[in-house]
Amino acid sequence: MKKLLVLFLSLILSLSTISLVACGGTETPGGNGGGNNPPEYTVEGTAGLKYTVYGQGDNKYAVFTGLTKDCTEKDIIIASHYQGVKVTEIGDGVNYLSNFKKVESVKIHKYITLINSSAFNGSTALKKVDFEDDCDLKIGSSAFKNCTALEEFNYKTPITYLGDYAFTNCTSLPKTEYEGANYLKIANNPYAILDNGLESDSVKVHKDCVAIQAEAFLDKTSLKAVTFESDTNLNVICGFSFKQTGITEISIPTSVKMLGEEAFYGCASLEKVTFSENSECNFMGVSLFQSCSALKEAVNFNKTKITIAPHSCFQYCSEITSISFPETLTLIQTKFMWGCGKLKKVNFPKNCQLAEIEYSVFRNAKNLDYLIIPKSVQKVGYNIAGWAKKDFVFYCEGTYNASWHKSWNCRQGEEFHKVYYYSDSYKAGAWHYVNGEPTLW
Repeated sequence: MKKLLVLFLSLILSLSTISLVACGGTETPGGNGGGNNPPEYTVEGTAGLKYTVYGQGDNKYAVFTGLTKDCTEKDIIIASHYQGVKVTEIGDGVNYLSNFKKVESVKIHKYITLINSSAFNGSTALKKVDFEDDCDLKIGSSAFKNCTALEEFNYKTPITYLGDYAFTNCTSLPKTEYEGANYLKIANNPYAILDNGLESDSVKVHKDCVAIQAEAFLDKTSLKAVTFESDTNLNVICGFSFKQTGITEISIPTSVKMLGEEAFYGCASLEKVTFSENSECNFMGVSLFQSCSALKEAVNFNKTKITIAPHSCFQYCSEITSISFPETLTLIQTKFMWGCGKLKKVNFPKNCQLAEIEYSVFRNAKNLDYLIIPKSVQKVGYNIAGWAKKDFVFYCEGTYNASWHKSWNCRQGEEFHKVYYYSDSYKAGAWHYVNGEPTLW
């Protein structure tokens, strides 16, 4: 009886040490394993993979950076830890290691949150990428570009960010058609409009689509209308995606956080852009609406959360009459509204955080009567309202700052605009607000 009891206890102890398989690797205890603190989840990766540790102290993290010269594995598993530090990223340009182009499958554990730009770009042998169900993933630009053999991308939850050209030329991935667009199917769900092959005059964006990829509708002048399902998960409209199309208006969904460079460049029929009252948009690329010559209004632009008003965003939008900036704004980049000849009104919020106005921001805005420079502004570039009308006036809420360019109020050559500074009591050459309008004392 005693021998039987000992044998039974030994069996229980041996079973408790059996490791669990995860993502093709091995889960082993990494924490103290006692009380309410379970062992830390780990995956043992393929031998011959390279990693680099970044950061200090509690902020350390590791990045998978490729294969060693002697690693010839075709099916690789990325480890969850390196030197006791969690591996949370896949580095950029991994494919430039020639032997990586032989890899056919990759298994990625739940700690990976970012696949950097061009990580697998040009990995022409890669057929399959597997993810754990609870990954929280961002994919950088060109991350899987030119992976022509890629057939399976097994990620089951919405990708939180998808960069420009992330899956361009992934010709073996399955696609599906929905309401005028071709979608890339990821784990049997349409998650991205890829370089679109359909000719249609209207598109309704599927609610599960998280990204409209770069150049998706580039130069499709036949496209006149784009709408979004009410419960859309769209996160990003990538660069050049609607460039030089025939759309007449666009309502940017609340969920969209990023608008890529030149996304609506040269849309000559675009008359109205509307942002949601609860817009989550916090980034806009350069020349976003440049040369939209029919654009008359950008509704709720002030409801966005952008901190930088990008270079040439509304340049040559000759029909636009007013612009209102968000409280979050800290910088207006050069040529933001250059050539907006009908611009009449520029509004800054009361709690303005604007710190810098770069050069030629409102150049050739020949219908603008005045511009109020908020007191938060610490730096002003040259010719910010160059070639404005001769009686144009600057109203400054604060006092002149030495970091302002010496010709910041220059019209052309040696001609200068009038400048007045705020005062709450009478002072020569000063102004105050009357019913919200700047008024000389």
